[in-house]
Amino acid sequence: DYESPIGLTADPVVFTLLDNRLSVLLARRLEEPQRGMFALPGGFVGTDVEFQSRMASDGLHDYAFLGTMGEGLKIFDVTDPSRPQLAGQYTDPGWQNDVQIRGDLAVVGFDPLTSGINPSLSACLQGKGASGGVDLLELEYDRDTARFTTHLRGCVSASPSGGAHNSTIHPSGTWLAMVNPRGNGSVDVVDLRSTQPF
Repeated sequence: DYESPIGLTADPVVFTLLDNRLSVLLARRLEEPQRGMFALPGGFVGTDVEFQSRMASDGLHDYAFLGTMGEGLKIFDVTDPSRPQLAGQYTDPGWQNDVQIRGDLAVVGFDPLTSGINPSLSACLQGKGASGGVDLLELEYDRDTARFTTHLRGCVSASPSGGAHNSTIHPSGTWLAMVNPRGNGSVDVVDLRSTQPF
């Protein structure tokens, strides 16, 4: 028997045409159940995915940014969907859920919906004594290697106490809205132009 660690799963289905044949992205499972088997990316191991394309020295590359619920933000080059390659990551002990990408900004949400999982928050949010919120990451792209490095810019605590179940970056990249599902719910709006540290 397998007892799931959380009561929520998400499995994105990514289709593409490969040699004029419809294909779907599969990933080898890293955790039980069925460790080592092919499956849709997601399940209990990853709950959100965002996509972005970047121009590298050798041409256009497509990337998938995944929140992995315990293994940080993973960035995969999915230009060849039959062979996704790790292209960067942000490692943190917290349980990431929502991921938003706009330009060189990555927003990773932490919502303490998982009971009994410790830690459920990022190290930055734990340092602020927060119960949930988002980490703000700067993405640095190397056109020669077609890989990313990530740098923590700061974190924003959800208020009143709660998490950041979903977030949305304004198209200008200057504002962030965080949906806090606690109590009657709220939407926190963050000015990303601030010169103050988050």
